[in-house]
Amino acid sequence: MKRPGPLVEFRPAPAGSPGFSGRADRDEINTNIAFTVRELNERVPIIDTADSPYSDDILRMAGSSKVLQIYDILGRSLAALGTPVVPDV
Repeated sequence: MKRPGPLVEFRPAPAGSPGFSGRADRDEINTNIAFTVRELNERVPIIDTADSPYSDDILRMAGSSKVLQIYDILGRSLAALGTPVVPDV
């Protein structure tokens, strides 16, 4: 089965905010978006999500102000519940 192309979505920022909202389903595309936004505006905050921990430094070098590791955040949240998440075998 052929994988669909990458999802890229841009939205105008809410009134009064200094930028725009965009997201992609791959770290490589988020890096390109960060480079482009940083080229257009040096001061706008860029908050990115990354699937891979190796993408953190790359996204920051591209101009991201903050990089969120979604899987890490999810794992910590599940660990805080104190309930093991193990499927029944």
